[in-house]
Amino acid sequence: MLNIHQYTDISFYISNPENIVIKKLWIDNITYSYSVKNDSVYLTYKNPLEFGKLVNTNPQHIESIDFSVLNTNIDTNFASPYVYNNLSNPLTLEFVHKNVVENFNTSIRNMTLEYNGKLLKETNVNLENISCNVSFDVNILDMNDNQYTCKLKVPINLTNNNSSIYEGELLETIDVISTSPFFRK
Repeated sequence: MLNIHQYTDISFYISNPENIVIKKLWIDNITYSYSVKNDSVYLTYKNPLEFGKLVNTNPQHIESIDFSVLNTNIDTNFASPYVYNNLSNPLTLEFVHKNVVENFNTSIRNMTLEYNGKLLKETNVNLENISCNVSFDVNILDMNDNQYTCKLKVPINLTNNNSSIYEGELLETIDVISTSPFFRK
């Protein structure tokens, strides 16, 4: 028996043309909007070395993600959320929709399992039922104690004009950062 999850990895840079040095960064006000009510959706930090792999199959609901702020010359522990103080690295997150299909019996089907979006097709998951938008605030505190906030809305697209997750994977670049400015509080 197999529980099938849908996950989407999210990576984005924060433009820093004024070379602001930050001392704190956190994500909060995490909300989800989806077509079918489901309480098994989560947004968590994603280790950038594990991008594209499902690793955390037991995520927890969290209120915020606090990033450690590091100097760029310090070795990084990728297992916990981090950001360089000049914002030069991407922020990596993972959206997980747990148990889209529960207890899928693989033994009655003579099939080779591929752990990708083809499983959603094989189990007749309607992609419209699991589509979602994730919204959250990215907050920055600079060295002068100025706080900046940016509200992001990230669509979890499972189809586009040419393909869908049913083919295995779906890679898409969505530019939500350039249209989502930071505001000083």
